[in-house]
Amino acid sequence: METISLIPHPDFPPSHVQGVELEFGYDYDFLYLSYRLVGASSVILPYTGEAIRQDGLWQSTCFELFVMSKEADSYAEFNFAPLFRWAAYQFDDYRAGMKPMALTVEPHLLDSRVGERGRDFPRHYQFDATLSRSDLPDGDAWLGLSAVIEELDGTKSYWALRHPAGKPDFHHRDCFALELPAPTVA
Repeated sequence: METISLIPHPDFPPSHVQGVELEFGYDYDFLYLSYRLVGASSVILPYTGEAIRQDGLWQSTCFELFVMSKEADSYAEFNFAPLFRWAAYQFDDYRAGMKPMALTVEPHLLDSRVGERGRDFPRHYQFDATLSRSDLPDGDAWLGLSAVIEELDGTKSYWALRHPAGKPDFHHRDCFALELPAPTVA
């Protein structure tokens, strides 16, 4: 597993969140993602739920993964949110041709709250997602890793590995900043 720190968009800083860290790893069968909020006591985090597919998750606290094959302009977007909600979309090109993506295996989701001061106010929050490699491009790909964090005071911050100039735009090619090699047989 490799750990990466996401950076907030300079025009939309957080109020109280101190950081968004991401551990990721992969093997022939799975891609593993573990998003960790540092200073999560001000973040809107519903407490329980069952895993369901749902649209519009990016409108509140949401962890995102974008995957683009190195050989095509099409890409996939995966959204993961508290309450074990998730979504997957396929795009033909930059923000064009969006359609729900059929997955061979639904994502496995898990969340945990560390150092709780009460049920609703953890100091740290972790959200893990595991995706089947069969739902990702066969060859080498680029990843865009990002998060939208909504705090109780209404502040929304936008976190990514890299931000393009202008407003937050996780679909922009500049956000696809991490290489995911094609699966190899061990």
